[in-house]
Amino acid sequence: MNIERLTTQFRNALMEAQSIALGYEHAAVEPMHVLAAILKQNDGSVGPILNQLGVNISKLERDVQAKLDAMAKVTGQQGDIGVSRALQRLFNMADAASQKRQDQFIASDVFILSAMPKADEPMVQVLLAAGATEDGFRQAMDKVRSGDKVNSSNESTGSQILERYTIDLTQAALQGKLDPVIGRDA
Repeated sequence: MNIERLTTQFRNALMEAQSIALGYEHAAVEPMHVLAAILKQNDGSVGPILNQLGVNISKLERDVQAKLDAMAKVTGQQGDIGVSRALQRLFNMADAASQKRQDQFIASDVFILSAMPKADEPMVQVLLAAGATEDGFRQAMDKVRSGDKVNSSNESTGSQILERYTIDLTQAALQGKLDPVIGRDA
């Protein structure tokens, strides 16, 4: 897998996952570490998808934390940590899935989606227990992405960019946040 094909968000999550694994003194970076890192990101695509599915993210984070606490620890590795076979397999599956979706880059949402069929993977078991199903995740992902492809290393889709950098005047008016003079703050 070519790390240059990962979106910036996903690359950051991978670096954070390595840090999490080191902090827990685990032997290798596992998919659960990557999920923990993805859940920490405030502006990634996975959070809005999980919200659409009605997943209680704080409970999911606690469940992931419990799984990380239960994993075996290795002492004396002195910062030498690699990627587990399970994670490498999921990276390969995510690479194939992103190519099938005609994405130029591998985003964290595609990583999660490509892992969902592997019900024996602990990361997937935690997601399933939280209420995220493969079909539900795919549908929510398509809705969040609005049909956009990931053609740049910046993972944000067009609709996320609009939400981030613009103000929905219709929504603000419905909430009574606008003065009767159009556009003036109340």
